[in-house]
Amino acid sequence: MPGRPIPTTIEAVLFDVDGTLMDSVDMIVAGLTETFAKYRGVHLTPEAVRGLIGTPLRKQLRLFTDSEPSEQE
Repeated sequence: MPGRPIPTTIEAVLFDVDGTLMDSVDMIVAGLTETFAKYRGVHLTPEAVRGLIGTPLRKQLRLFTDSEPSEQE
């Protein structure tokens, strides 16, 4: 547009990694698998983790414990 200044530096680049701009399912599965193992002692198959994608993380964690997740989890 005429009259608008053109930025000469880039201050930030944002990426949407929920599958919209790139296939990130394997990264999500790896992260959730590690999280469940480390914080809940639950070792899930990649197929089981894929079935949880889209469910809020706090709800996912409740599936594997009798207690409510703390603020640190």
